[in-house]
Amino acid sequence: MKKCASCTKDLPEAALHCVFCGAKQPPAPAVQPGLAKTAFGYSNEMMEQLRQPPATAQSPAPPMPPMPRPSPQQMQPMPMPRTTAPSQPPMRTSSPSQPPPIALANAATLFIDNSAPPPMSPQQMPPQQMPPAYAQQTLAAAPNQNPAFQATLAAPPQPQQYPPPLAPMRPSGSSQPPYGGGPVMRSNNPSAPPPILGMPANGYPAMVQPQSQQRQAIAPYDPWRDSLKLVMIVWGLLVIAAIATPISISPLAFSWDVLLHGEGAERIPFLTAAGLGVLGVIVALLPMPTAPRGGLALLLGLAVIAVPIALKGAVPEWHQLVVLVSILLIVPALLMRAQHTQSSLPRIIVTLCVIGFIVPYVVPDHGTIPLVGMFKSLIDAPGQAKVVPILEIVKLALVVMTLLVWMPGPATAGGVMFAWLILIVVGLGKSLVDVAVSVALGDHPLDIVTKTPAELVVWIIPTACVAYVGYGLAAILGRQLE
Repeated sequence: MKKCASCTKDLPEAALHCVFCGAKQPPAPAVQPGLAKTAFGYSNEMMEQLRQPPATAQSPAPPMPPMPRPSPQQMQPMPMPRTTAPSQPPMRTSSPSQPPPIALANAATLFIDNSAPPPMSPQQMPPQQMPPAYAQQTLAAAPNQNPAFQATLAAPPQPQQYPPPLAPMRPSGSSQPPYGGGPVMRSNNPSAPPPILGMPANGYPAMVQPQSQQRQAIAPYDPWRDSLKLVMIVWGLLVIAAIATPISISPLAFSWDVLLHGEGAERIPFLTAAGLGVLGVIVALLPMPTAPRGGLALLLGLAVIAVPIALKGAVPEWHQLVVLVSILLIVPALLMRAQHTQSSLPRIIVTLCVIGFIVPYVVPDHGTIPLVGMFKSLIDAPGQAKVVPILEIVKLALVVMTLLVWMPGPATAGGVMFAWLILIVVGLGKSLVDVAVSVALGDHPLDIVTKTPAELVVWIIPTACVAYVGYGLAAILGRQLE
């Protein structure tokens, strides 16, 4: 700072006129070349000392090889650095041939552009664009000596391009948009691509439904299509195997001997049983809707049950008839309850069947109640004789447990499980459990297996009839509950 020659105000050293009084100031004294400062406030001597490496006792390290100069295609013309504003003359130091220091933090980053023309050397530039001498030295030495001017191996950012939208053709002479839609909605984001035909305006595609839901949308759900076919095939093969089982081993005899030695109506029960197995498999394999297949299964099962009754010419007693109807109806009702958990019809049918099954046990017969007599025989019977009344009580308890169908949906209340338990445990006249208990309690169980093997499979035909009737009736009535 210095004093004004007229008003003694503080002025900068380089001021030529006073900003307060306007008086002209004497020129500033000359500065020695060694004490001249650069634009950054440091003298040239101090800058030379900083550039020199520190002296050590060891031998100096070999100079590092210069970095390879990039090819002209990888370089881009570098803008000339400016140390002062365009309106002011450039500030020079005492040494005009020495370039000013370059700050690494402010160095420009070079991007590789293969389409840019190669840079021109200072000798190739026109005279009007020729930079100063210190700039020519800096430009020539930058790629090899100054790391701030090294090319960065990164491609320049390219503008994102999108394919043009598919514009539908508008009918000639029509002012409405195509396909009856409204105006095309565009996003508020200018960088977002325009919507494509068939895509929602928000850019998110429609959710794809699972394959099972797509099949249900095309055709209604049919829960009995596969199960009915499987039941008819399995039980049909079991009926054929039961017919082919020998009645006795010594002498060898089969059930189809009645076709050769029987007379008149004696052949009909065998033919109906054989038709239950053979026709059941054929109907299951034929391509047809579920409802007609269920109707044929119902007819086959009822035919095997009704033909022997019709041939005898005597209607069973009321309690036997009630139990028969209850068993034939409770199985399809349980199956429908498992599939249609909100329907009331299966619950009502199961309840009526349970009442019909219990009535013969509580109505007096010959002065005694069968249920009470069953418990008395359980208490008084010795040893193995207790097994038969225990089995009757288990059957009764199993039928009563099916009243769980009144559980609220969507619980299935074990409908399919109870249906198969009734088929195996209760059965129709003879069940699998009845045959197993009689064989186990017999005096010579091995003789039954080796001499009369047909006694082991007598439960198959009546159980197959109940299975056919149950699944056939469920397939017919279940269509009405959908």
